[in-house]
Amino acid sequence: MRVDKEKRGHEHQLGPRPLNKNVCNIIMSRRVGLNISNLENNIKRNEQILKEAEKKRVNAEKNRMNAEKKRLEMEKVAQMFIIYAAVKTAEEKARVEMEKAKKESNKRAETKAKSKIKKASEKITKILKNGKEVADLFFKLTTIWANANNTKERKSIEAKAKKLANNAKKAEEKARRNAANRARNERALRQWHRREAERKAEAAANANRKAEANAKRQAEAAANAKRQAEAEANAKRQANAKRQAEEVQRRRQRQANPESVYKEAIRKLEYIKSSRISRNQKLTEGKKVFRKTSLILHPNKGGKEELFKNLSSYYNNFKKM
Repeated sequence: MRVDKEKRGHEHQLGPRPLNKNVCNIIMSRRVGLNISNLENNIKRNEQILKEAEKKRVNAEKNRMNAEKKRLEMEKVAQMFIIYAAVKTAEEKARVEMEKAKKESNKRAETKAKSKIKKASEKITKILKNGKEVADLFFKLTTIWANANNTKERKSIEAKAKKLANNAKKAEEKARRNAANRARNERALRQWHRREAERKAEAAANANRKAEANAKRQAEAAANAKRQAEAEANAKRQANAKRQAEEVQRRRQRQANPESVYKEAIRKLEYIKSSRISRNQKLTEGKKVFRKTSLILHPNKGGKEELFKNLSSYYNNFKKM
């Protein structure tokens, strides 16, 4: 018993005793149920509000479409009435002219008035082609006019009709202006395309002319270069032939007078020997003079043996300097 009391005191110190699991489940289920029911009520209320808003929108759209339809019908009536009145006036005027021409027995004016009446009647039949539709529209106009009791309402109806007629006239003028603008733009576009084609054709022609001129210049330059090359080749051949002829003539002169050739070679070797160049250069220049002279003075080349020996001995002494 003492232990139980101690346990109870210990539990009291720790806090209140916890609830049973089943009790907790019941409380939580009630709370969740309440929340779910509130949520369902809110969803239903929102759906109802959305349906009402959609109905209002649909009704407003129907009213707008009906008003637009009535407006279009009234505009159509006004347009048809204006055209019909203009054509009818033209027909009556043409009939008056025809009566006047009959009285004056003017056949030309009579035929002209008849053609005008014919055109006017054709236009009227064209206007009244859809007879039922036009009759209904005119009937609506007359009923509106008849329902207007006082002058104020009739004036407002006249103002509306005039406004519709003015709107139709403005729309017609606008359509005419748009058509004129489109025609002008198309004409300008065609002109631009034509000018562009002419410009391209002219550019192509100029390019062809330039190409032909370049080809002609190149051909002329090639011909000139060929002629110049031929002239230079001829000049070179002539110069070579002249030089060879002069060389042959000099060789013959030297062979005819070998002593002067010998003296000239000795004089050149002495000049080389007394010059201030190096020894190797002196030997190279002297060797050239000796070889050139030996081709003339050598006995096998038709020269004198005595002069060749003297030249050889002098050249040997020249190499020993």
